[in-house]
Amino acid sequence: MKMIFLDPNGSGKRKYQKMMEKEYHIKYISIPEIFQNTVLNTQKDKKLIMNNTEYNSLIKDPIIIHLIAKILKKNNCFERFILNNFPKTILQAQEMESKNIKINYIIELKLPNKFIYERNMIMNNTQHHNYQNNNIKNHVSYGKKMNQFNEKQLRIEKNKNLKRVHRKILEYKKIKNVIMNFYKKKIQNKIIKYYPINGTNTNEIIYKKIKKIITSKMH
Repeated sequence: MKMIFLDPNGSGKRKYQKMMEKEYHIKYISIPEIFQNTVLNTQKDKKLIMNNTEYNSLIKDPIIIHLIAKILKKNNCFERFILNNFPKTILQAQEMESKNIKINYIIELKLPNKFIYERNMIMNNTQHHNYQNNNIKNHVSYGKKMNQFNEKQLRIEKNKNLKRVHRKILEYKKIKNVIMNFYKKKIQNKIIKYYPINGTNTNEIIYKKIKKIITSKMH
């Protein structure tokens, strides 16, 4: 099973992917984690990255695909892997094909924008509430002034979080469009199986649906 897992930020996909990796031995590949992986411990790979960066931060597409292929080879899992919201560009998708990194399943957790906003805002508000409580404990003597400051800061943080979530939704939609357009013909010809899942369901129901897809294709 060579899978792309599509999901917006805040869907809780990390736990599903890790559960799939543990239960079915399907290698989960996170692009951000690639650069912390032990596969990068060699001087050759470090030099490769240093010599192929653009604007000192962006790694060129062929290098990313090279590292993915290296991880797949190292773990002997060219036939059993999960890529999360990747490839992000047509060039990356083409480079994957050239390296014989084929996809045969796409699972998408579908969530309405309202649900994504609410879930992300709850997470961000929880983080801010904890930060606020710590500040109050450390500044009890400020009294009402401190409370007024916290209320103002909360409004500022809320606006920042809304903009941040909106930006993430737009980024996700862009990635999703790239993937669905690039693999469109293969999906239509049933070379790639596409499975949308309602991401507003409970974790138990979502994972049950994912398991049903995996087990039906393993027999």
